[in-house]
Amino acid sequence: MEILERDIQSIANSHLVQNQLNPVVHNLAEMNAHFLSCYPNEGCGVVVNSMFIACDNVAEDSENDFRIRRGDYLKHELESKIEAVMHSHTITGPTHNFDQRTPSMADMVGQKATSVPWGIVACEGEHVTIPLWFGLDKPAPIEGRFYVHNVYDCLTCVLDYLKINFDIDCESVPRPMEWNELSKTLILDNVETCGFEFLTASTKQEDLRHGDAILFKIQANYVNHCGVITEDGMFMHQLQGKFTKKDHLGRWHKQIAMYVRHKELA
Repeated sequence: MEILERDIQSIANSHLVQNQLNPVVHNLAEMNAHFLSCYPNEGCGVVVNSMFIACDNVAEDSENDFRIRRGDYLKHELESKIEAVMHSHTITGPTHNFDQRTPSMADMVGQKATSVPWGIVACEGEHVTIPLWFGLDKPAPIEGRFYVHNVYDCLTCVLDYLKINFDIDCESVPRPMEWNELSKTLILDNVETCGFEFLTASTKQEDLRHGDAILFKIQANYVNHCGVITEDGMFMHQLQGKFTKKDHLGRWHKQIAMYVRHKELA
């Protein structure tokens, strides 16, 4: 099945699948059965005490959205702290060559509002993928990530790098899928929101410090990519359809648009 091949490619390395920072769900078979029973609608639920608890999806467009009754959510929250929110994305046609578990902008806004991790599975009526988690308190290791819009993309790579290496909490940026093509000013619009400051135009590559971010224009006349300077003077970035990669900045000098530095590193 295509869905399983895409799933394996997208999570790629087992250390990301088995990331000890992911919420634990002991009753995976029961959870998957619920999502299959909901198809072609999205299924949803919460994780409490490491157990998945199914909830009714009361969204008006339940094939493309989900909503848990406020009363149900509060009930579980009051009885025992909710550890995660889970829902399924349904596949009814061509996959358009991207991970079907990719969170939408609405998913990202919802996760930010609940302040707990969210897990998304994909389902085409016969199989359910493993969850893709986002909104974790501690990000997964940077190395070995395969590109997934909004979860393992260039912006997340930079923000997670600062969290892992400097314990800097950057404001998350809810964004649409394929934002690097659809939202041409997203990176520039969120430089200050994420706590960065623009460096002067006279800044040279040799002036850059560990943790500084580089903004690029790649085959475009607008900023559509970013990376972060690593301790050894190289830079880490995440290109679409690729694994995270360390690179020499000199190879990219023609695509560099500007440099920014987080205010906590100034």
